Amino acid sequence: MFNSESWSKLSEQAYGYKTEKFSYNGFDIFYSHVKNDIGEYLIAPSFGDFISVDKDNFESLDQFVESNSCAANGNPTAKIWDYNNFIELFEKLKNDCPQIPIIIIGDKGDHDMYINGISWPKYVVNTASKTDLGEMICLIRNARCVVAHDSGIMHIANALDVRLIALYGPTDYTWTKPMGENTEIIYSRNKAFACMYNEKIGERESYKKYPEFYAMSDISVDSVFEKIQNIL
Repeated sequence: MFNSESWSKLSEQAYGYKTEKFSYNGFDIFYSHVKNDIGEYLIAPSFGDFISVDKDNFESLDQFVESNSCAANGNPTAKIWDYNNFIELFEKLKNDCPQIPIIIIGDKGDHDMYINGISWPKYVVNTASKTDLGEMICLIRNARCVVAHDSGIMHIANALDVRLIALYGPTDYTWTKPMGENTEIIYSRNKAFACMYNEKIGERESYKKYPEFYAMSDISVDSVFEKIQNIL
């Protein structure tokens, strides 16, 4: 199994990405600074197993359901689920498990370019842009369940062995899918499925090629809700 440093060197050699290490309270993670036609953003290792984690250094918090409703630092991307689906999912969760808090996580780009423009239900706690990386990691670590797109947040949840529901559509799942024991993947298998396989097209190209949210439209709200119910 690769360790974080091996992944970093491989990433630098293969893609020219500049890698950095972040340390927080016994937690070490290597991430890459990417600059391309989409914009500038950070990515976590393609496989959560590459992250070195000391799980015993996190304090216990009340558990909650966590949603990563964005990706790619808020930049245009085909790999996100329709926000209306998230809202419908939150309503189902609120009715079924009213005692379980629902939290949205994300970075400043996610917040400024996407999340902030959506009218989320009042009972949803929106922490996007309000946490640093260490605080976000703590939120992920203590979540009862995380629902996420193919994103850095998804890979961190996978590395922390949190119960994760990963939503996949256009991206190359053969390279980026999480492989944790507590991870379940739901695929959107329409015409856009795995269109980014082997880098045939990039994120911006896939975003322009298909209508908004189409690439993830084959994932139903009920299919995600059912998996969350099995966890809760």
